[in-house]
Amino acid sequence: MIKLIVFAALMVGILGLDANTEASSVGIGLSMAPMHLGTVRPNESFVAHAHVQNTGDVSYDAVAEATCFDDVRCPARWVSFEPRLFHLEPGQAISVTVTVYLHRKTVPGFYQGLLEFRATGFYVSPAVATYVDLCLKEC
Repeated sequence: MIKLIVFAALMVGILGLDANTEASSVGIGLSMAPMHLGTVRPNESFVAHAHVQNTGDVSYDAVAEATCFDDVRCPARWVSFEPRLFHLEPGQAISVTVTVYLHRKTVPGFYQGLLEFRATGFYVSPAVATYVDLCLKEC
């Protein structure tokens, strides 16, 4: 009996619920193809649109972030999102503009990373991601 109570308490914490609410689902969906940009040059920018949707039945704030697989060489601020922070009601969707820009001083080479869209405010926050890669000058 004690194990069941502890498990229930953990599930309430994971789902971000208080003890007086029914079980709710938190979900996030993404409609965006991976960005395989090929060979690019400095000072070029590329724009794509991500369709992000709340697939659960609770509202939440969300954030868009880019992660580079090689933090040492990755260009600073190489990806921007508009909006970066947003709120989604159950079933609501939003279009997020994703811009990849390579500054003229970016070191030539192969770059790859993730574009992540994540619900916030939960013990375990659901997230979706897609891949981005490019080759600056010659690879």
